[in-house]
Amino acid sequence: MKKLLLASLIFILAGCVTPPQTTQELREGIQGGARLTTMKEITVNRSFNSTYNSIKKNADMCFNLTVTSTTPGRYGPMTSITTWRSSSRKTGKGTAEMVIQLDARATGEMPPGGYFSLLVDTESLSSKKTKVTIYGASIGWGDVFESIFAWAEGKKQECPKKPFGGLGSKFDYHNK
Repeated sequence: MKKLLLASLIFILAGCVTPPQTTQELREGIQGGARLTTMKEITVNRSFNSTYNSIKKNADMCFNLTVTSTTPGRYGPMTSITTWRSSSRKTGKGTAEMVIQLDARATGEMPPGGYFSLLVDTESLSSKKTKVTIYGASIGWGDVFESIFAWAEGKKQECPKKPFGGLGSKFDYHNK
């Protein structure tokens, strides 16, 4: 009985966890080993400004969108609408971050702009080398990671469709 009570208490407390309220909290949580998250990095042979500008331009174009999806329901189609937002900023001389946030119903207090879904740190290593680190979910975001790394390298890459939806989804881009 004590084990069942303890397990129930842990389950209840886990549901009350406040999601990250800042990019620093997100970064530290993933670095600390938060479940179902990953951190990946690459070094590119490009200047910091070229790398940052490429990531910002493409993120602004691809990650500011509203996704409307419809799924079958017991009494007819169910529609859900999720707004995704991307914002980029330089945080210092030779450092920057890009964050993707989503505005959708969930548990816990939502920070201004929506729940943090992904964070990209860009850091100058030298005049021609830049480190790009992505912090995000370990499942379902592979296409997004690949696109960001391609943009960092200066390659052309289409906007990823995942994790934003798939079949039955309509994409309305805010910045296209």
